[in-house]
Amino acid sequence: MAFGINKLKKFIDKLLGKPVLIHSKIGWSVVLRPGVQIQNVELEDYCFIGPHSRLTDAVLGKHTYVSSTVQIRHAEIGAFCSIAPEVIIGMGSHPTDLISTHPVFYASNKGYKTFGNDAGIVEYNKTSIGHDVWIGTRAMIPGGVEIGTGAVIAAGTVVTRNVEPYAIVGGVPAKLIRYRFDDEKRNKLLNSRWWELSEKELEESFQEYLHPSKFFNEL
Repeated sequence: MAFGINKLKKFIDKLLGKPVLIHSKIGWSVVLRPGVQIQNVELEDYCFIGPHSRLTDAVLGKHTYVSSTVQIRHAEIGAFCSIAPEVIIGMGSHPTDLISTHPVFYASNKGYKTFGNDAGIVEYNKTSIGHDVWIGTRAMIPGGVEIGTGAVIAAGTVVTRNVEPYAIVGGVPAKLIRYRFDDEKRNKLLNSRWWELSEKELEESFQEYLHPSKFFNEL
């Protein structure tokens, strides 16, 4: 009997280790590590999704990578974003003006018993994240928040409001630490839209990205 149980366990572990893709669109050279679950997701070219991450109703731009055990729901994320382990993006909300906050009374789409029949409560507002955003380990970003292009979210940060482009924020709740560049340079970067360049153009000019002064002079 023990042999049979061990054999069954190995089969289940092997099954769960494979990525689960449901109604999703996968771009060129996308890498999916073991245990990934994605549903209604669009991954553009060269995305990377780390082990045991779960994505639902989301769009990720090219070259964006997601580390291990990340949860993303109802979000649009730009290109060249870096998302560290254990980040949560697109957390749901519960109504506080009803008699109870429990979804058993207003939701009909749950995996457990409910009394609800779709009361029109919006549980997941869309989260919008720009391009070239770096989100640190265990950061939490609720639904409905907008993160501007080039922003940095420090590890452990709880974001409660919109974050401006190229701002560095941290803390609980998130507070502005500083901007990565001055106003003129931020505007130049946003107007350049460098993240839309082709792979060939990026390969030919990538050295400029390592030398900001040269990059801005070229702009």
